[in-house]
Amino acid sequence: MRSEEFIRENVTKYFDDSNVLITPAKTDKEKKKVVNAAQKIANGINPAFIAAIYDTTLLGSGKEGIVFTGEKLFYKEAFEAPVEIDLSKVVEVEYLENKIVNSKGKESIECDLVIKLEESDDIKLHKGYVTDTLKALGDFLNELANEVSETVSTDHQVILTDCSDEAILAYLKIVTNFIKHDGKVETKEYVSLAGLIGGLQLGDKLSDELRKYRNSAEMEDNDSLISTLKREIPEGSQSEIFQGLVNDLILTTPFEKYDEVREEEYFKDIQEKLGVTDEQIDVFIKKSEQDKKIIEERTTDKEAKKMWEELAGIAGAAGASLAAFGVTGVVVGAFGELGLGTLAFATMSTGGLALAVAGITTAGIVGYNGVKKLSSSKTEDSIIRQTLLQEAIKRHEMGMADCKI
Repeated sequence: MRSEEFIRENVTKYFDDSNVLITPAKTDKEKKKVVNAAQKIANGINPAFIAAIYDTTLLGSGKEGIVFTGEKLFYKEAFEAPVEIDLSKVVEVEYLENKIVNSKGKESIECDLVIKLEESDDIKLHKGYVTDTLKALGDFLNELANEVSETVSTDHQVILTDCSDEAILAYLKIVTNFIKHDGKVETKEYVSLAGLIGGLQLGDKLSDELRKYRNSAEMEDNDSLISTLKREIPEGSQSEIFQGLVNDLILTTPFEKYDEVREEEYFKDIQEKLGVTDEQIDVFIKKSEQDKKIIEERTTDKEAKKMWEELAGIAGAAGASLAAFGVTGVVVGAFGELGLGTLAFATMSTGGLALAVAGITTAGIVGYNGVKKLSSSKTEDSIIRQTLLQEAIKRHEMGMADCKI
């Protein structure tokens, strides 16, 4: 087992899960905690490489506790310097409790955690009282030493366009397969795919290869394509990108069929192999419904913000990352934010400039004139709605241009 996989699966087994944060962070508060932990506990490392945090502060600031990356562990107590442990060198860990009697005959118990390292001096963590944290850390490290075969840290903030051409092509081929699998391609589906391709700004070579694939009667096996994704995408970023892919599959489907698509065996097979849950699917569908409502009902920014705050809470409970809406890197913030804040999520997309802006395609408003009419209303006063519409127009133009080629 790889180290990051072990950490994610076992950290709550040993530490109080109410104080554990497994990345990626889903809210602004969690993101702030990750940044604090990187700076105060982990000696200023890149926050993108943090796999999990055990926060021991009373207020949940993330400035004390344990930071886990795939390769290292950082431990910090209040008013003490951080201790750095190379996970690849951990051989054995021993937890000891010692009875101490002072000059007045009063007894107390102190504890030590002795971490034995390969080709390095032992590390000793000492507390003048018994603490569950040190014992839990010892048990955790002993199991890690026995179960982990490879210690590797990966970037948890990789977006699709950061990945290899092979990964991008596999991603888009899976979307293409999904659209073609029933033997018929509806106009809305094709425009969605074309907008996704156009928004990614593919180079000529990738564009030509994908165009040939779209026009071919042959389809590559999804299992093989998913294997390519798992090989080419860093482990720490796989969950978000895989969620983003499933979200894109949903968004190529006409809005009125969203509830039906989740029951399709072809869709369910891909969903299962990518490890995306039904609860996460619910979040993606709700997100698209909200986009549609923002546009059709002309909600105010205050109303839209409240909707997104509610969605963030639902997403957190479902283990769905709102950042999955921006894995391709095309993220447009309603107030200039880039991937941060609930307002920014209103215009984030996994698929090109505005694939997540399903309020256009899914509402059946695929014609440019229909979009233009909505966006030119004299009563328009919503920054979020303006941004949704502008990006939907760009995406629609890209899709239409691609359809003509």
